[in-house]
Amino acid sequence: MIYYQTIDIRVAEPICHEIFEEQQKAEFGQHISRNADTLSIAAFDDREVIGAIIAKVEYDALEVAQLTVKKDYRKQGIGRQLLNEIERIAKEKGIINITLTTQSFQGTRFYEEQGYRIYGELKDMPRVGENRIFFYKRLK
Repeated sequence: MIYYQTIDIRVAEPICHEIFEEQQKAEFGQHISRNADTLSIAAFDDREVIGAIIAKVEYDALEVAQLTVKKDYRKQGIGRQLLNEIERIAKEKGIINITLTTQSFQGTRFYEEQGYRIYGELKDMPRVGENRIFFYKRLK
């Protein structure tokens, strides 16, 4: 029988990490995985996944759902290259706009340096003192 109850975060955290790792392996198993509405690209060092980007196609736009690079590989241009590659594929598919959402403490300057513009901001979201920031980029 399946049932539900609230539990301590320390109990939930290991399970969530385990599930995320399984999903990550499935999603990033191939260098580029395409289907009707998602694009996934992974960066590899030898055979190890060191970074990835996942985006969803919606009409003539692409929404970046996640861009992540392992801590030891940050500040080496890997995130920029993943973003450039997803933009290249988006252009090939005739996509006009790319959107993404981040938090005020996560790489806002990085996205601005890549040509993304802020089109909205939610103050104190998800916590007081942090803001959710919405970016877009129009592809040429």
